[in-house]
Amino acid sequence: MNLKLLRVKQGFTLIELIISLAILSIVMTSIISFFLYNNRVFAKGVNQFNVQSNIRLASDYITNQIRYATKIEILDTMDAAMISDPLNEIDAYASYIYYENGKITRLSKYNSNSFFVGVGGQIEFSSSSPGEILHFNVTGVDTDQTYFIDSEVKPLNLDVEGTTINDHTGPVIFYRTADDYLSKTALPEATLGDPANPEELYIHYSKGILNVSVLSDNGAVTDPTATLAVDSLNQLLLNVDSPGASSSRTITFVVELDDHGLYEYTVTYSSQWNIE
Repeated sequence: MNLKLLRVKQGFTLIELIISLAILSIVMTSIISFFLYNNRVFAKGVNQFNVQSNIRLASDYITNQIRYATKIEILDTMDAAMISDPLNEIDAYASYIYYENGKITRLSKYNSNSFFVGVGGQIEFSSSSPGEILHFNVTGVDTDQTYFIDSEVKPLNLDVEGTTINDHTGPVIFYRTADDYLSKTALPEATLGDPANPEELYIHYSKGILNVSVLSDNGAVTDPTATLAVDSLNQLLLNVDSPGASSSRTITFVVELDDHGLYEYTVTYSSQWNIE
């Protein structure tokens, strides 16, 4: 009786165990291969979607920006100094669109926007006589595929400054929008106190002052940089340190007023201070 019981309870043989492990390995290899394949397909699909979406967003953004531009110029290159130091190198009412390091970028003095289109992407602008329509194409690159959008836009406000788009093809565009133009022609009122004093100038604004900073000072190479301060009467004091203002002193500064707008002003001295 005991011998029969022992025979019934005997375990797997070595051959059965090896066969079972082999089958399990085949099944696990198939599952892992299937998972990795689907993961690659999913990742590729995500990359394609991102690139396609971004070139569409970039194209729509350019169209919306250019539609209301008052001035447009197509350029061959983007100045590296503007990219590295836009605060000091770019005019307050100018914007640039160009491609760099996988991104279509819109750059201005105070802010920028960018759309990743992949390393190897590009943008190209063109226009032909009479320079009333801007053509552009945006190219995006995935790991092994290239996507592009061709588009064109007719600016509505070129007559504001009486300009046309230059007859040219290039990867960079300079432009100003209607809002920028209106801001420039409608700066908050600023009046000067004692403009004949070469070393000190009070500037009175029609709005309250929140912040001020000097952008450039052509006298700072030989003279100390001019300083700006707001006094208790909420007026701006420009102090030109000794030895004072020369006949060619030009100082540019930005003021944030209580409407939270940023406004750029330039003061020059030639027998007396003038502001613009």
